[in-house]
Amino acid sequence: MENHGPFDLIFVDADHDYESVFRHSVVAFHQLATGGAILWHVYNHLSFLNGANGVLEAPYMAAKIFGRDILWIEGTTLAIYSEVSGWITSVIKG
Repeated sequence: MENHGPFDLIFVDADHDYESVFRHSVVAFHQLATGGAILWHVYNHLSFLNGANGVLEAPYMAAKIFGRDILWIEGTTLAIYSEVSGWITSVIKG
């Protein structure tokens, strides 16, 4: 993995298969600056149960590896992780 970071904001909009989203999520966690945030696009709960895409499962599994929690931004198709202490008000747990 080539190091171009750290980055304050990373927007993950990978292919919608599990492998791509997982790989991009792991890279994002590695490249994130202290105090930075990661946003995932098309984080869609409606597709989770029918397996239509990997965007819900992959960031959760990557976050679990790094001991982090991600948050779905209610009413959107976005999820977020932030390095800012105390930012979480509601956490998705799998």
